[in-house]
Amino acid sequence: MGYFMDIITSPVCYPQKVTYNLDSDFRISIKLESNPFQLGLDSLFAMAMRHNKKRGFLFVSKILGKHLAVDPYLSLLGGAALAAGYLQQIYQIETPCLLEIMQTFAHKEKAAAVYGKVMDNPLRIPDKTVFIGFAETATALGYSIFNCFAGNCGYIHTTRELIQGLVSTISFAEEHSHAVAHRCYCLEPELFHGDHPIVFVDDEITTGKTVLNIIRAIQQKFPRKEYGILSILDWRSEEEQRLFRITEQELGIRIQTFSLLSGTIEVTGQPGFGKCGSNGMGKSGNRPESEIKVLSLGTELVSNRVSSHSIDSTGEINKSPYLLATGRFGLTSKHREEVEELARTIGEKLKSIRQGSRILCLGTGEFMYLPMRIAAHLGNGVLYHSTTRSPLRLGTRPDDIIKNRFCFPSPEDSEIKNYLYNIPQDFYDELYIFLERDWPQDRIRPLRHTLKSLGIPRVYIVICGPSEKSGGC
Repeated sequence: MGYFMDIITSPVCYPQKVTYNLDSDFRISIKLESNPFQLGLDSLFAMAMRHNKKRGFLFVSKILGKHLAVDPYLSLLGGAALAAGYLQQIYQIETPCLLEIMQTFAHKEKAAAVYGKVMDNPLRIPDKTVFIGFAETATALGYSIFNCFAGNCGYIHTTRELIQGLVSTISFAEEHSHAVAHRCYCLEPELFHGDHPIVFVDDEITTGKTVLNIIRAIQQKFPRKEYGILSILDWRSEEEQRLFRITEQELGIRIQTFSLLSGTIEVTGQPGFGKCGSNGMGKSGNRPESEIKVLSLGTELVSNRVSSHSIDSTGEINKSPYLLATGRFGLTSKHREEVEELARTIGEKLKSIRQGSRILCLGTGEFMYLPMRIAAHLGNGVLYHSTTRSPLRLGTRPDDIIKNRFCFPSPEDSEIKNYLYNIPQDFYDELYIFLERDWPQDRIRPLRHTLKSLGIPRVYIVICGPSEKSGGC
C-alpha cells in the first residue's frame, strides 16, 4: 500500500487533518489551517522520503516543475496564483482572472489559455517591490511572480554559486538544506537601495529560519520597514510564527505572508532508509541508448551575458559567461519584454527542429525559468522539469510518487550529486536539456552518459551561454 490520507473533518472546515504514511514507521500528519482557494492537496503536492538527516521527507510539488514533469504553463501559473493572491491580501486589489488561475490546478488542459490572459493583462502593484527567489527550487517560481507585473518591480534569486570578481551583496544560511550557503550577487543597485518592500519567494516555508536569516542580513546593510513572504506551502508552527512576531518587534519591521496552503506538520517515527539503496534506479527497464546532439545558442544570447567566472569546491574555474536573463544578477521591469522575446525566439527555433509529439524539456539546477519559458513556446505535447540536488528515496509501492532516479555529478561542481527523477519507459520522443553555460567535455561526460541511458530516441543538449573560446560568436 502507498500512503493514505485520513480526512478528519469536512474539506471546508478548519483545522483539517491529513495523515501520510510514508513508511511502516514513518508518518507525516498535517493540520491544515488555511486553504483560501479550496485547492485540492493532491493537485499541489505528493509526499516522498529523502536522504537528509535533518529532515527525512519532502513535499514534492506538482506545479513547480522540479522533481516532476509538468505542463510549463501550469508551473508559470503557480507564480501567477501567488502574485494575484499577494495583491488581494496585501493591497485588497482583485485580479479578474484569479478564479481561472486557481481552477487550472485541477483542469490542467486550460493552463496555456489562462496564462495567455495573465500576460495580456499584467498585474499592477502600487508600491515598488523587489522579489527574491530562493535557490535552487524557487528560482523559476520567483521569476514567474515578477513576470506577472507590468512594472515597478525587480527580481533576483539567491545562488549557491561562488563567483570570482563579484562580492555577494548579502549572504545567509539555509539551515536544513543540503547546501546551506546562499549568496546574492546584485548588479542592479536599485533593487536593495531604498525603503521599498522586499518579498521572498519559496515553494515551502517549513520553519521560516531561512527567511529570518536573510532579513537580518538585509537589515544590517539595507534597512527598511516592509517585508513579505510568498510560498505555495507554509508549515510554520505556532512557536515559529511567534519568532516572526518577536523579530518584527526587535527590528522594527513588518513581515506579511501569503501562501496557497498553510498549517502545521507533525512527524512520527523515522524513515527506514536501509530498505532502499541510495543509488537505486527503480523500474527503469532496459533502455536503448539515445542519440545525442549539442546545440549552441551563444549567438542569440551574446548581448545577455555576465562575464564573470565561477569557482567550484575543487578550485576549478570556468570562464564561460553567465546569463543576465536568469535573474541571478538582478532584473528590473525594463528587462521583462526583452527576456520574453528571447524565450520566444529560442522556443520557435527549437520548435522548427522538433520531430516528436511528446517532448521533455529539462532545466538544470538553478537554471529553471528561461528553460521553462522556452518550453512553453515549443508547442503541444511538451512537459518540463529540472535536475535537482535533492536526494529522494525511490518508491517501493505502486502509488509512491518517485518511480526511478538517475544520479550524476553536477557539471557545475563534480563534488555535488545531481538527480533526475521519473523518466517513464518508452514515453518521450525527444528531450531538450538546457545548460546555462558551456563546460569542458569532461565535466559534461557523466551527464551525457546519463542522458544516453534514458532511452529517449533524440536528445539535445542546449548550451545557452556563449563559450569562453567562441566569445559568443
